[in-house]
Amino acid sequence: QERPSRLPLSFAQQRLWFIDQMGEGSKQYNMTGRYEHSGMFNMSAFELAVKCLLERHEVLRTCIRSLNGEPEQVILQEYSLPIEIGDLSAIGKSEQASLVDNMFNDEASAIFDLSTDLMIRVRVLKLAEQKHVIFYTLHHITSDGWSLSIFYNELSLLYKTFCDKKTNPLAPLNYQYADYALWQREWLKGDLL
Repeated sequence: QERPSRLPLSFAQQRLWFIDQMGEGSKQYNMTGRYEHSGMFNMSAFELAVKCLLERHEVLRTCIRSLNGEPEQVILQEYSLPIEIGDLSAIGKSEQASLVDNMFNDEASAIFDLSTDLMIRVRVLKLAEQKHVIFYTLHHITSDGWSLSIFYNELSLLYKTFCDKKTNPLAPLNYQYADYALWQREWLKGDLL
């Protein structure tokens, strides 16, 4: 739908933003996942898959900024891919396993700055030539358990597609999360009854 100059938060986003403002971030709202990839890993296909997800889902590149104490959604048009790459292939397996666990825990507890950060972080660690581990963290202000499965399924599909040198099979979305937040505001005013 037509977008106003300022995009309101949904009620769920407003609650999480308020909680975030009360303390020093809100790491308890980080939603994390870990995936081990065996076989050759195509980093350029993976980066393209993440880029396509960010383009497809505005909420992943939305930060929350306050203007005169009122929060609003700001959808970033320019951003860097939130992918960090590491290589642990030179160290022993037992030390590697311990380090991966520690890095995952650190990643899971790293706080998002809701006013500037993309609401997604991805880390790819090379363990061996044909073994990689991928961490991803999304803030709950942009996702929930149901949408995490969509994220994972779309990322997997896009990665496989780009490894096969095919084009993006996913059609653009008709509705974005910001549209839902606008619908909630209209509903609250009674304009949709």
